[in-house]
Amino acid sequence: MLTAELGIAPERETTALYEALKTGEPIATPRPRPLALPTAVTPFIGRQTELAELRQKLLHPDTRLLTLVGEGGIGKTRLAVAVATQVQHDFPDGLWFVDLTNLDDETEATAGVSLPLRLVMAIAQALGLVFSGSQPPHNQLLAMLKNWAGLLVLDNFETVLTAAHVVADLLQAVPHVVVVATSR
Repeated sequence: MLTAELGIAPERETTALYEALKTGEPIATPRPRPLALPTAVTPFIGRQTELAELRQKLLHPDTRLLTLVGEGGIGKTRLAVAVATQVQHDFPDGLWFVDLTNLDDETEATAGVSLPLRLVMAIAQALGLVFSGSQPPHNQLLAMLKNWAGLLVLDNFETVLTAAHVVADLLQAVPHVVVVATSR
Protein backbone atom coordinates (compact mmCIF):
# COMPACT_ATOMS: atom_id res chain seq x y z
CA MET A 1 0.00 0.00 0.00
CA LEU A 2 1.31 3.44 -0.91
CA THR A 3 0.72 4.95 2.52
CA ALA A 4 2.76 2.26 4.23
CA GLU A 5 5.60 2.46 1.72
CA LEU A 6 5.90 6.21 2.04
CA GLY A 7 5.16 6.50 5.74
CA ILE A 8 2.17 8.78 5.12
CA ALA A 9 -0.94 8.72 7.27
CA PRO A 10 -3.95 7.57 5.18
CA GLU A 11 -5.86 10.83 5.68
CA ARG A 12 -2.89 12.77 4.27
CA GLU A 13 -2.23 10.45 1.32
CA THR A 14 -4.29 12.38 -1.24
CA THR A 15 -2.89 15.75 -0.18
CA ALA A 16 0.68 14.46 -0.13
CA LEU A 17 0.35 12.87 -3.56
CA TYR A 18 -1.17 16.05 -4.98
CA GLU A 19 1.66 18.16 -3.55
CA ALA A 20 4.28 15.74 -4.86
CA LEU A 21 2.80 15.83 -8.34
CA LYS A 22 2.52 19.61 -8.26
CA THR A 23 6.05 20.31 -7.00
CA GLY A 24 7.92 17.26 -8.26
CA GLU A 25 9.48 16.87 -4.80
CA PRO A 26 9.98 13.43 -3.27
CA ILE A 27 7.51 12.76 -0.48
CA ALA A 28 8.94 9.73 1.30
CA THR A 29 10.54 10.13 4.69
CA PRO A 30 12.51 7.59 6.68
CA ARG A 31 10.28 5.48 8.84
CA PRO A 32 11.45 5.92 12.41
CA ARG A 33 12.90 2.79 13.95
CA PRO A 34 13.92 2.81 17.55
CA LEU A 35 17.29 1.28 16.78
CA ALA A 36 18.83 0.08 13.50
CA LEU A 37 22.27 -0.93 14.72
CA PRO A 38 24.07 -4.27 14.60
CA THR A 39 23.27 -6.51 17.52
CA ALA A 40 26.19 -7.25 19.81
CA VAL A 41 26.90 -10.91 20.44
CA THR A 42 28.78 -10.25 23.69
CA PRO A 43 28.44 -7.52 26.32
CA PHE A 44 30.45 -4.32 25.95
CA ILE A 45 32.97 -4.24 28.79
CA GLY A 46 35.31 -1.41 29.69
CA ARG A 47 36.00 1.84 27.89
CA GLN A 48 33.60 3.65 30.21
CA THR A 49 35.71 6.83 30.06
CA GLU A 50 35.65 6.82 26.25
CA LEU A 51 31.91 6.09 26.21
CA ALA A 52 31.17 8.99 28.57
CA GLU A 53 33.35 11.37 26.56
CA LEU A 54 31.81 10.34 23.24
CA ARG A 55 28.28 10.55 24.65
CA GLN A 56 28.97 14.07 25.89
CA LYS A 57 30.38 15.07 22.49
CA LEU A 58 27.47 13.53 20.56
CA LEU A 59 24.89 15.33 22.66
CA HIS A 60 26.60 18.71 22.36
CA PRO A 61 24.52 20.89 20.00
CA ASP A 62 27.58 21.89 17.96
CA THR A 63 28.57 18.31 17.17
CA ARG A 64 27.47 17.26 13.69
CA LEU A 65 30.28 14.89 12.75
CA LEU A 66 32.29 12.67 15.06
CA THR A 67 34.99 10.43 13.63
CA LEU A 68 36.52 7.50 15.49
CA VAL A 69 39.95 6.78 14.00
CA GLY A 70 42.29 3.89 14.72
CA GLU A 71 43.96 0.75 13.48
CA GLY A 72 41.87 -2.13 12.21
CA GLY A 73 40.50 -4.44 14.88
CA ILE A 74 40.79 -2.12 17.89
CA GLY A 75 37.03 -1.79 18.37
CA LYS A 76 35.99 1.40 16.60
CA THR A 77 32.76 -0.13 15.34
CA ARG A 78 31.93 -1.67 18.69
CA LEU A 79 32.56 1.66 20.44
CA ALA A 80 30.44 3.56 17.88
CA VAL A 81 27.55 1.13 18.31
CA ALA A 82 27.83 1.24 22.11
CA VAL A 83 27.70 5.04 22.26
CA ALA A 84 24.90 5.19 19.68
CA THR A 85 22.89 2.78 21.82
CA GLN A 86 23.39 5.06 24.83
CA VAL A 87 22.08 8.15 22.99
CA GLN A 88 19.26 6.47 21.07
CA HIS A 89 16.53 8.37 22.93
CA ASP A 90 18.11 11.71 22.03
CA PHE A 91 17.48 11.24 18.29
CA PRO A 92 13.75 11.36 17.56
CA ASP A 93 14.07 9.94 14.05
CA GLY A 94 16.22 7.02 15.11
CA LEU A 95 19.66 5.59 14.55
CA TRP A 96 20.89 3.94 11.39
CA PHE A 97 24.05 1.96 10.70
CA VAL A 98 25.66 1.84 7.26
CA ASP A 99 28.43 -0.68 6.69
CA LEU A 100 30.69 0.74 3.98
CA THR A 101 33.18 -2.15 4.04
CA ASN A 102 32.84 -3.25 0.43
CA LEU A 103 31.47 -0.07 -1.12
CA ASP A 104 34.71 0.71 -2.92
CA ASP A 105 34.83 -2.75 -4.51
CA GLU A 106 33.49 -2.44 -8.03
CA THR A 107 31.42 -5.49 -8.86
CA GLU A 108 29.54 -6.43 -11.98
CA ALA A 109 26.39 -4.99 -10.41
CA THR A 110 28.07 -1.63 -9.70
CA ALA A 111 30.31 -1.37 -12.79
CA GLY A 112 30.19 2.17 -14.06
CA VAL A 113 28.42 3.47 -10.94
CA SER A 114 30.40 6.21 -9.22
CA LEU A 115 31.50 5.82 -5.61
CA PRO A 116 29.51 8.91 -4.51
CA LEU A 117 26.35 7.40 -6.01
CA ARG A 118 27.06 4.06 -4.30
CA LEU A 119 27.41 5.93 -0.99
CA VAL A 120 24.10 7.74 -1.56
CA MET A 121 22.42 4.43 -2.38
CA ALA A 122 23.92 2.70 0.68
CA ILE A 123 22.59 5.45 2.97
CA ALA A 124 19.18 5.35 1.29
CA GLN A 125 19.02 1.56 1.60
CA ALA A 126 19.89 1.70 5.31
CA LEU A 127 17.12 4.26 5.86
CA GLY A 128 14.60 2.31 3.81
CA LEU A 129 14.25 5.06 1.20
CA VAL A 130 13.28 4.44 -2.40
CA PHE A 131 14.03 7.02 -5.07
CA SER A 132 11.78 7.81 -7.99
CA GLY A 133 11.42 10.56 -10.53
CA SER A 134 13.95 12.41 -12.59
CA GLN A 135 15.94 14.13 -9.84
CA PRO A 136 19.41 12.66 -9.18
CA PRO A 137 19.48 10.29 -6.19
CA HIS A 138 21.84 12.66 -4.33
CA ASN A 139 19.29 15.48 -4.54
CA GLN A 140 16.42 13.17 -3.61
CA LEU A 141 18.29 11.95 -0.52
CA LEU A 142 18.90 15.50 0.68
CA ALA A 143 15.28 16.50 0.01
CA MET A 144 13.88 13.44 1.80
CA LEU A 145 16.03 14.04 4.86
CA LYS A 146 15.73 17.83 5.11
CA ASN A 147 13.70 17.64 8.35
CA TRP A 148 15.29 14.48 9.70
CA ALA A 149 16.77 14.45 13.22
CA GLY A 150 18.65 11.19 13.45
CA LEU A 151 22.03 9.64 14.02
CA LEU A 152 23.81 7.99 11.12
CA VAL A 153 26.72 5.64 11.88
CA LEU A 154 28.98 5.25 8.83
CA ASP A 155 31.30 2.32 9.47
CA ASN A 156 34.60 1.86 7.59
CA PHE A 157 34.52 5.35 6.11
CA GLU A 158 38.08 4.95 4.82
CA THR A 159 36.61 2.98 1.91
CA VAL A 160 34.69 6.02 0.61
CA LEU A 161 37.01 8.95 1.36
CA THR A 162 36.83 10.19 -2.23
CA ALA A 163 33.04 10.46 -1.81
CA ALA A 164 33.23 12.43 1.46
CA HIS A 165 31.50 15.38 -0.20
CA VAL A 166 28.25 13.36 -0.01
CA VAL A 167 28.43 13.47 3.79
CA ALA A 168 29.45 17.15 3.72
CA ASP A 169 26.38 17.89 1.58
CA LEU A 170 24.20 15.90 3.96
CA LEU A 171 25.50 17.81 6.97
CA GLN A 172 24.94 21.11 5.15
CA ALA A 173 21.41 20.31 3.95
CA VAL A 174 20.07 18.46 7.00
CA PRO A 175 20.57 20.67 10.05
CA HIS A 176 19.61 18.07 12.69
CA VAL A 177 21.50 15.03 11.46
CA VAL A 178 24.55 13.81 13.36
CA VAL A 179 27.08 11.49 11.76
CA VAL A 180 29.45 9.13 13.54
CA ALA A 181 32.09 7.77 11.18
CA THR A 182 34.64 5.08 11.88
CA SER A 183 37.82 5.06 9.85
CA ARG A 184 41.33 3.66 9.80
